[in-house]
Amino acid sequence: MTSIAAHGRILVVDDDLTTRSIALAALVEAGFEAFAASDGIEALERFSELQPDLVLLDLMMPRMDGFEMARRLRRTPGGERVPVIVMTGLEDSDAIDRAYQVGATDFVSKPINWMLLRHRLQYVMRLARAIDELSRSESNLADAQRIARLGSWEWGLRDDSVRRSDQFFALLGEDPARFPASMDAVLERVFPSDAALLRDAHALGRRGQPFRVEYRIMRPDGALRTVLEQGEPIASLDGAAFRVQGTTQDITE
Repeated sequence: MTSIAAHGRILVVDDDLTTRSIALAALVEAGFEAFAASDGIEALERFSELQPDLVLLDLMMPRMDGFEMARRLRRTPGGERVPVIVMTGLEDSDAIDRAYQVGATDFVSKPINWMLLRHRLQYVMRLARAIDELSRSESNLADAQRIARLGSWEWGLRDDSVRRSDQFFALLGEDPARFPASMDAVLERVFPSDAALLRDAHALGRRGQPFRVEYRIMRPDGALRTVLEQGEPIASLDGAAFRVQGTTQDITE
């Protein structure tokens, strides 16, 4: 059973024919495009074919139950991030915890109030789409930084903490898990005669002033690279800078 999808495409997985029929009718009436499967095995086959925006999943089913279906779905191409709402009449917190562990996004208890559930499903799918868009944007940014050989960073002036992009560590040839989260840590990789240039630039940043500096870094593999570092201060309402945002780009060539 389908309709023109105003709100998204949903796959209902339940071994009970009455529940499936009620679910499909309620979802179509609410403006969703709805499809059904009678167990986990059929659901996985239909998922690859339909690529739904959300899966509404019963837990207790023959052949393959909802726990195993959710676990396998998370390993299926396209199933990594799709929301999975489990339907259960169980009042067993262990079963609910297990559902979350195998990949469930949320759960609803039977008997289901379909009028209220439609709003919940819309919200969950909007949230999933927003997360997917954010993930795609972050992936595009990472690709752009890799192509430009440019790393980004944020420097907290109050605690000297630093957050850096993956490409920044790639420029230095360092392991992100082992590199200290401070600005001074970079000085250990700076060519000795250029260290004063970087110290002076960072001193400007600490005073809340923008800076731009070129210096050379020595990578662990012995390569010597020239980078351009730029920083812009971010001020709080009282006008005092509390953070510096910046980039470091390999400009050797």
